[in-house]
Amino acid sequence: PGSWPDRFTLSEANAEEGPKYGWSKAAIFSLTVPVDQASAQSWLPDALLTVTSNSTARVFVAWYPDSFCCGPYHEIGIVLNVTHVKSGITAAHCPWMLVDSDRSMIAGREVLGFPK
Repeated sequence: PGSWPDRFTLSEANAEEGPKYGWSKAAIFSLTVPVDQASAQSWLPDALLTVTSNSTARVFVAWYPDSFCCGPYHEIGIVLNVTHVKSGITAAHCPWMLVDSDRSMIAGREVLGFPK
């Protein structure tokens, strides 16, 4: 894991199928768990988001053997249920993810905006 010998490009499928984007054959294990509200809140920007009153999170572990951009990689992360302070809108927020590939870290962070 770590480096990738080829230049970063998107794979192209045949003309009938269109471009190939996505993570085929992915295996993902996800679990909803209770979290300590104060501890979870420490991962959030105070003036912007708060942990919802139900204080749960989704923890996931994933194996992507065939991603469209990065080759095979593993990923683990947490997604908190949050509320936007000013609007009151609830959402899911991922404070961090860990990956075992530099290429997936860069693509996930720089292209997709995930905190890898």
